[in-house]
Amino acid sequence: MMAEQSALEIELEDDLLLILLEYLDVRALGRAARTCRRLRDAVTSPAADTKVWKPIHRRLCHYCDPDSEPAAPPCYRSLVREICTLSLTGYWRVKGCYDSSGAYEYDMRLSQHGKWVTGTATEPWIFEITGKLHGNSFVTHQRGRDRNDDDEWTNICSAVVAPSGLFMKGTWIQERDGNILFSNDHTGSFECRKISTAAAAPPHHQPLPPLLTATPPAAAAADDQSGPSGDGSSTSSSSSGSNSSGASSSAAVESPQGKRRRTDA
Repeated sequence: MMAEQSALEIELEDDLLLILLEYLDVRALGRAARTCRRLRDAVTSPAADTKVWKPIHRRLCHYCDPDSEPAAPPCYRSLVREICTLSLTGYWRVKGCYDSSGAYEYDMRLSQHGKWVTGTATEPWIFEITGKLHGNSFVTHQRGRDRNDDDEWTNICSAVVAPSGLFMKGTWIQERDGNILFSNDHTGSFECRKISTAAAAPPHHQPLPPLLTATPPAAAAADDQSGPSGDGSSTSSSSSGSNSSGASSSAAVESPQGKRRRTDA
């Protein structure tokens, strides 16, 4: 009788512990797993994978294509770890199209600092990128201008990064003189593929004033460097690099309204 009562108490204790773990974020779960073996086993248990890690995965992860979502992932905790350790640092090849017509292609370089991302490109447009990564959702502002004149513009881009960190897909819209332009010549979609992670010295480019603060607050950077742990330790994802530029051989697409000016990430 005492043995049955003891087993029942342990089972109830596990259930209550899982309920408490549901209120913790990724960083807190990593800290809890380092506290003791009891909490480590609870955080990494199959029950926690369904009740704790699955909801976190749903909040953090978006899929570029609904059909690419795994039907039965082996471990949600592992998928969350992949999302929390994404790195966008490297050279990316951008291919996109305007909502009206016409395609474009160019290369850009991104450097990640915690969850903040900066970058540059020089051909066929000169622009600088500043954005932030939340889960695998990437939102950026890109401020640039054409080489032929001093006309400046800002593109607002939203993309979803694949869990592998090698592909992203999204849309963009352009802003000029404080006005959002909803015409098909100033909106479009794009896809990016990482072509290199090497930190080679970029070619010379003419700098532009930053659109947003490129260096995040120290506290924000520290908060973003912890991730989930499957063995009692928290993971971190921070890659750094200098702002640089990639080059593209493609030219801007001409339209009856004139030369289109845009970028995306």
